[in-house]
Amino acid sequence: MKPGWQEASLPIVFIVIRAAESFCAAGLFLSIQVWVSLRWRNFSRGLAVGIIAIMMVLGSAARGADSWFIKSYPWALPITAVSHLAEFYPDRWAVVLVGLIGGIIVGLAGSRDLARREW
Repeated sequence: MKPGWQEASLPIVFIVIRAAESFCAAGLFLSIQVWVSLRWRNFSRGLAVGIIAIMMVLGSAARGADSWFIKSYPWALPITAVSHLAEFYPDRWAVVLVGLIGGIIVGLAGSRDLARREW
């Protein structure tokens, strides 16, 4: 630790911006996961989708963090949005927009699908 860091102020705006970017990037995988969990009443299906998806993220991260798969895989979008935290990262806004817009589209499609089900 550097002793000079104790006198430095906490970069609240920077932290809030990165947290908001990560939250927006998580929209796509959250809407997919919610739709799967609500579509099939079995608890294990939603859980299996989440576990398999995270295992794929871990396996692909071992191959390289800058691969195309990691930048486009829904469960890896929040991680990609906060990677290179303090550095300029040109793909950050693309990842955030994919997560946000994709989440809205999948959420609307999932809502339409759930509304059509017969109760």
